[in-house]
Amino acid sequence: MSVYDLANSLDVSESTIENDLRHLSRLAAPHQVKITRTGTVIEVRGREEDQRQLMRRSIMDAENPATILATDQLEAAYPSYDVRDIKRHVVQALTANGLNCNDYTLNPLILDLVIATDRITDDHVLDPPATDHAAQQDPRLRRAARAVTAYLARAYGVSFGPAETDAVALLLASKTTLLRGATDHDVVADHVGPELVNLVREVLSRLDDTYLVDLTDDAFVTSLALHVHNMLLRARAGRPQPNPLAAVIRSSHPLVHELAVFFTSELERETGTQIHPDETGFIAFHLGSALDRRRRSGSAVSISVVSPGYHDLAQLVADRITTQVGERATVQQVVETVEPRAATLTGELVITPIPIPDLHPARQVLISPLLSQADLDLIDAQVRAQQRRNSWMRLTGQLHELFHDGLFFTSPNAANRDQVLELLCQALESHGAVPPGFLAQVQQREELSGTAFNDIVAIPHTLGMPAERTSIAVATFHAPVDWGGSPVRLVLLVAFSARDRNLFRDTFDQLVIALTEPGNVRRLIERGHRLSEFLTELSQLMQAE
Repeated sequence: MSVYDLANSLDVSESTIENDLRHLSRLAAPHQVKITRTGTVIEVRGREEDQRQLMRRSIMDAENPATILATDQLEAAYPSYDVRDIKRHVVQALTANGLNCNDYTLNPLILDLVIATDRITDDHVLDPPATDHAAQQDPRLRRAARAVTAYLARAYGVSFGPAETDAVALLLASKTTLLRGATDHDVVADHVGPELVNLVREVLSRLDDTYLVDLTDDAFVTSLALHVHNMLLRARAGRPQPNPLAAVIRSSHPLVHELAVFFTSELERETGTQIHPDETGFIAFHLGSALDRRRRSGSAVSISVVSPGYHDLAQLVADRITTQVGERATVQQVVETVEPRAATLTGELVITPIPIPDLHPARQVLISPLLSQADLDLIDAQVRAQQRRNSWMRLTGQLHELFHDGLFFTSPNAANRDQVLELLCQALESHGAVPPGFLAQVQQREELSGTAFNDIVAIPHTLGMPAERTSIAVATFHAPVDWGGSPVRLVLLVAFSARDRNLFRDTFDQLVIALTEPGNVRRLIERGHRLSEFLTELSQLMQAE
């Protein structure tokens, strides 16, 4: 359009338009969209899907969960469209065809449909695709696409031709999955193809071999295969789904993020498809929820219940405790007596209405003879405290296995990431902890996803566990060093051996979470001048977490 017409329509000067064009060109470049001016004419060039992605980016902030989930921003951007009514009809069309769209995907889907409708209204229509795509072959997607485009045509007086309807089918394929309850293994295999189900199972098996996390049960494989199917469709179409929580997952759940990085890198290698980092965050959602279920069941506190022998009172107390604590604890022993002997009580916690003189007070939780809600709340609090104690005891012993004097450096002569990594890898190799070539594996992992957190700490490591002996090399700095664009003052190079996979699983999360708080890092640097002082401070920080 004419630069003069644009300036007049916006009631701004031509120089303002010129300044904005320079800014817009920088914003558009990552989306493969060019904004150019030739004489008095301004043009936008690029594929329709790339332009649509740029429009979506200008309306929704991918870093802010509120903009992804809120409908009012869509309404403000397109006031002539009834966004809520469009959303209602889309959900109805999907549900009627056995499809589901999660909350993080629904608003971006609606926005894509509004942008496409607005484009057609301005007589900019798509050419037929050169080749068929899988979405055209799926009857669910075809029916849903026809229902959605028929509604939009009626509501806004536009015509969706075959090419436009096919584009909507592909859009739905990338942003929907089967409804919950329709995820029987055979149904899913028919929907995504048995080859993909088998690939997901194989990659999860490699995950287990590397990190000792068995997530290969049929129900989880089926659920994850559905997600991977859509993720690959989005990746191949160049339409990654923005994930506003990706950075939060990386810093708050580092182990889950690491598992997701491993999974997506293996998937990339097997499929030849590059996966956007935001999509790795969604993989972390799936892996994290499954891992959490197993972790809760594997770290349950054992409980002994002591109760006077009176009808079925003891069992009633045990049943109510089980309901209260859920998977956090297991009632493994019920003793009906008024004179319990400490030596016979096997639980980590002993729930009793009778004080037991020869039993350590920390193991006893005293309750009233008739269990009250206040008693149940007390039991719940004590179970959580015991879980923290168990974790702390395990970590305290493990920390001293990981750190060694010859692997601890204060303000070494290293000015950037490469120099620090070379120093620490050489120290680990001299210590006999890692094989030759370890540095190259650490650098490869750095290329996949940065290991610096909050502009103060970096925790580099490899993808996998190639070390001969599990160790951590440390470098602290009074002045920050450049870590791929991030200033850091503390570096912990983690080298894990496959023999110590349980150690990795137990310590990595809490280590990273403790060190992603800038105040904790400053405390370590200021007080940890020697390794013994460093470990004392680190132990206290991890206990607080």
